[in-house]
This record gives sequence, structure tokens and C-alpha cells, in this order.
Amino acid sequence: MSSDSLTPARLLLYVSIALLLPFFFVFQHFKSEGDQLEQLEQTLTLLEGDILLKEKKQAQNKAVRAHFKDSDHFFIDKYLEPISLLERESQSIVALFEQPIPLSEPVKKRYEFLTSGQNGISFVEGQVKSYPSFQETLETLSHPIELDLDDLKKLLTLIEGTNLSNEPTPPGRPHLLITEFKLDKKEGFKGREHFLLHLKILKREYL
Repeated sequence: MSSDSLTPARLLLYVSIALLLPFFFVFQHFKSEGDQLEQLEQTLTLLEGDILLKEKKQAQNKAVRAHFKDSDHFFIDKYLEPISLLERESQSIVALFEQPIPLSEPVKKRYEFLTSGQNGISFVEGQVKSYPSFQETLETLSHPIELDLDDLKKLLTLIEGTNLSNEPTPPGRPHLLITEFKLDKKEGFKGREHFLLHLKILKREYL
């Protein structure tokens, strides 16, 4: 018998392979379909998460806009800039004027610094940037200011609407975001703890 002749065993093998090939291709087809379906389900899950996150953000944005809808454009001018800083120190120096001992020149200069407006709060308004639903203005302190802990609490209460001080937050507070806050510790009059503040605020007003 020739080595190339087809034996019954080999014939059975070929027939078996021929019969199994359709099942293999069908299996591969359904496996590919299953993989695509799984990818589609994952994509839908991601899309659903994105939609829920977007809806949550939209709800938060609506709540923020509603909260600040009646904001006062001149809030900073009315309530932040008029704050009188270091009042306790000023009162301490005033009490010294009543003493028979003449005040030293450094003390006199310090009193002038506190009462002449040199240490007053003054913001410089930057360029207004307009967006579809709101506008932003960068407000920067024209110069660093000296203040004590009570002054700092009062200022942050007005900016952030928190309860750091006993004074209530006036109505009409706009959406104020602190973009730069640098606080340097220094020694004040008679060793009192004072700070030197550099501050920038982003004022966001909703249209």
C-alpha cells in the first residue's frame, strides 16, 4: 500500500475536523458578538455615569446661581474695604496720649500709620471676563495689610460667608473665591501677634 493512500483512521480524522469546523466558526462568531456586547455594556455604563455626573454638576450649578442671584455688585466696596483694622492697637495708643509722658516718635508714626488710611483695605479691580452665564473679576489688594486675628476672622467671614466671627454676613454677598492668600506672621505693638496679608479674590457674578 502506498504511503499516500487514505487510511480509514485518517479519513475519520478529516471527517471529524470537517464536521467540527462549522461549530468552531459559530463559536468564534458568538464569542466575538459576546465581546462586542460586553464592550457595549461597559460603554453604556460609562455614559450613564457621565450623564449622572453631568446632571449632578448642573444641579449644583443651578443651586449656586440661585444662591447668588441677588448679589450686590458693590459688596466689596460696602463691606470689605470699610473694615477698620487693628482697632485694639489704636485704642492702646490713644490711651497713651492721656499719660503725662510724651510719646516716642516710633509710637507717633505707628499711630499715624493706623489712622491715616495707609493700612486701609483697598482692592484693585482687574479686567472683567464674560462667559455665557456669568462674569468674573479679579480683585487684588492694592497693598499688603496688617491685621490681627479678629480682623482676619471678620474678613474671611465676609468673603466666604462662614461663621468665624460674631458679626453676621450682610445680604447680597457675591460668589467670592480666594485665588491667592499669603499670610506672614509679624510682631505688632507691645508684642501683640499681627499678620501681613496678601490677598486676591475672584468675584463671580451670575447673569
